[in-house]
Amino acid sequence: MDLRKLFQQNTTTPLPSNMLERVMFRIEMEIQKRAQKQRYIWGIVSISSLFAFIGSCIYAFEAFSTSGFGNYFSLMLSDSSSALLFWRQLGLSLIESLPVVGVILLLASISLLLWSIRRFSKYTGTFASQAAIQTA
Repeated sequence: MDLRKLFQQNTTTPLPSNMLERVMFRIEMEIQKRAQKQRYIWGIVSISSLFAFIGSCIYAFEAFSTSGFGNYFSLMLSDSSSALLFWRQLGLSLIESLPVVGVILLLASISLLLWSIRRFSKYTGTFASQAAIQTA
């Protein structure tokens, strides 16, 4: 620690006995308290983002089923000669029937879930090595 070096270099003024130990103990306690708060916060965010992911999956699946995207896609796979003949119209119909809001919500919830799990694992020590935690 840099504070330990600072206290060791200052030899001109006498320090009370065990002051260094008390200061270092208090600093360690504050670090542990902050890490505990971070674990709680990122745990709640991770659980919330998991629920958001589940909700966005349900919404995206419903949007895909009601938009007709599956019908156009199955037509493309089942009748390849018609798909090659009318590829432009079929492609535009696929793009037009794509539920953009559902896809955006799904991708956003996936990224939020992965980000929050990464932050949670940083403070709990799971899924990460100690060297990666210290460098981040």
